[in-house]
Amino acid sequence: MLSRLFTQGTEERAISFQSLFAAGDAFQFTTNSGTVVTQEDSLKIGTVYACVRLIADSISTLPVDTYIRVDGDRRPYRPRPEWVDMPEIGVSRTDHFQQVLVSLLVDGNAFVRIVRDDEGIVGLIVLNPYHVTIHRDGIGRIYYRVHDEILNPDEMLHIVDLRKPGYLRGESRIDLLKEQLGLAAALEEFAARFFGNGSTTQGIIEFPPIVTGK
Repeated sequence: MLSRLFTQGTEERAISFQSLFAAGDAFQFTTNSGTVVTQEDSLKIGTVYACVRLIADSISTLPVDTYIRVDGDRRPYRPRPEWVDMPEIGVSRTDHFQQVLVSLLVDGNAFVRIVRDDEGIVGLIVLNPYHVTIHRDGIGRIYYRVHDEILNPDEMLHIVDLRKPGYLRGESRIDLLKEQLGLAAALEEFAARFFGNGSTTQGIIEFPPIVTGK
């Protein structure tokens, strides 16, 4: 099975956890605080990073198994497919699911390409959400475009965080909360500059010798 994965000439390698949102083509939003907030920059805010890391690390380490329902009863499916324990070549199971969760939490969408051969599923590949667009053809069928390649729904696992009625793509929590995140980033920058200047102000206010209440 592993050899079949290596011979998938048209497959792209999955991106690392660190570079998942560092493609440089994220949408930028200027908030009322004057701070530009992107999905990549949001991870530089301590609270956002801590929350995303906690959720991704916790869920990605949970056990995963396969089951089949027989006469209404759920029973373990054996033998368990190899892609369950090793979804992707060169990426551990924990890292694979961590990337899925980071994409879901930050972008609101997780796109996982399903690699198949004549015997069934042989692997899963986490895609950069910035490189995936969703379309609907003339008769209402959904398809995905990854760069110049077209993928059908049976070739893509699309997990959505929050999707508005009529929308094909999920909403990003970062985009929805950009004003609050922009204020947090502005406060962090102000505090850093303030303490970087030795906790002193840049100017001096002078008053007359005698100050009256008039």
